[in-house]
Amino acid sequence: MRAFPLAIASLVAFPSLAAPLEVEVGGGIGRVLYGSYPWAPVASARLGSSSPGFRPGVRIFGAAGPAGGDAALIPGATGKAGYQALAFLLDLRYSRSFVYASGGVGIGQVFSLQRSLSFEQFQLTGSPNLALQANLGVRTSAYPRVGLETGVTMFSGIKREGRAGNGPGPETDIRRLAGHLLFTLAFGG
Repeated sequence: MRAFPLAIASLVAFPSLAAPLEVEVGGGIGRVLYGSYPWAPVASARLGSSSPGFRPGVRIFGAAGPAGGDAALIPGATGKAGYQALAFLLDLRYSRSFVYASGGVGIGQVFSLQRSLSFEQFQLTGSPNLALQANLGVRTSAYPRVGLETGVTMFSGIKREGRAGNGPGPETDIRRLAGHLLFTLAFGG
């Protein structure tokens, strides 16, 4: 049973070893959706095949915003908002001319996540756990390729440690969906 996933991964990965490689870097903004979470600078780096059609690769994605703080115990007070996360993903991109779509699965961790009105909650933190990502992008065909990408990342394994005021108590196995907008620059291939 373990041989089947290895065989599928080999069928996808080995043909791409002969193809030229492409390096893509990106920077932009992102935030966790569905709540008053802060905007944060996000960055991405991808190394993958530049062969036509499906392009396997690896991707690092991170949000480098401020760290959240302890919840303010005085009702009506505000604490520090924050969004910090990192994900390492196996990425499969499908590209036709200047438009692409990609999906990734890997390991991600939320280091700090807190809403701007934090008097009702402690910051959320996480342990390394499943991360999923889906992206759509456009880019020029000229070298180096300049592009624009939008996407969503799902982080899991998030937990809330304590309770403040009338807010929720400790929770585990929370999932959060984050959106991003990146400007990209690709070399190689």
